[in-house]
Amino acid sequence: MSNLDKDQAKESIPRWMKRYGVWIFVVICIVLFRYSDFFFKSDVKGSANPHGEALKVTLTIVAGTAVFYGLWITHRRVKALDEQVRALNNQNSIAEKGNADERFKNAIEHLGSGKSSIVLGGVHSLHRIASEYSYYNATVFDILCSYLRDATKDKADGESINTVEQTILDLLFKYPFDEKSIYDGLVADLKGVRLPGANLFRANLYYADLTESDLSESDLTETDLGWANLTRADLSGAYLTRSDLTRSDLTGANLTKTNLTGANLTWANLTWVNLTGADLYGVIGLDEAVLNGATLPKVSRLRNSRSSGPAGRL
Repeated sequence: MSNLDKDQAKESIPRWMKRYGVWIFVVICIVLFRYSDFFFKSDVKGSANPHGEALKVTLTIVAGTAVFYGLWITHRRVKALDEQVRALNNQNSIAEKGNADERFKNAIEHLGSGKSSIVLGGVHSLHRIASEYSYYNATVFDILCSYLRDATKDKADGESINTVEQTILDLLFKYPFDEKSIYDGLVADLKGVRLPGANLFRANLYYADLTESDLSESDLTETDLGWANLTRADLSGAYLTRSDLTRSDLTGANLTKTNLTGANLTWANLTWVNLTGADLYGVIGLDEAVLNGATLPKVSRLRNSRSSGPAGRL
């Protein structure tokens, strides 16, 4: 038995028993020895001693009481141990959170470094923290989206996406469709990002705000852009093959020479969209899209487009 168990056992035993328990036991033994004839011998041969029978009943009651008392002491000891375990777990949780906060602080500092390798390390550190601690998910998501906005807003024309920016896109928006992302349900604020040539194949940009963004020449094949805000976005030359643009807002967007083969445009807002040279082969829901003022490609590029409803809206 450890010292802790011994201390708990002592606390569970009443004070009077700790003081006089041994003496009471000694007195009982002396009485039984001194009056053994009274309790154990019978005056009539073959008959039971009534005093002995009474003693047996008394001892049985005492033994049963001792057993229940022992169980009660054990219960008290287990309860005390449970409370100590809970207290220890709380202390560990506090220490662990402090460690996570320190790691988070260091990762944020790495994002401000001028070296791409250090910044990349900070990005991965933030993602690991979000993976380990769910209460960091939204914070890390917003910080990395903000980094993309700030880091790309002054990008020169023709300057393509770099490794750090592509890594952030991969971590936040690209994951297998049969798996749930730690950022699932969070809405990306990517207003004004300049990410030409980005690889967003099968990315999840559902409800994302991409207002005035530059995603020209990007691969958005099979990307979920449902309900996304793409107002005045530059998607020229992008690949939107089999992408989902259901109810997305593309007002004033540049879709010149964009590949929209098999894309779903059901109820998409294409007001004043420039579709010159765009490939709309097999497009779904074009008749349900809003096409007010839109510049459509030649008829040859509209071949085999499919409608999911009765009438278009021009």
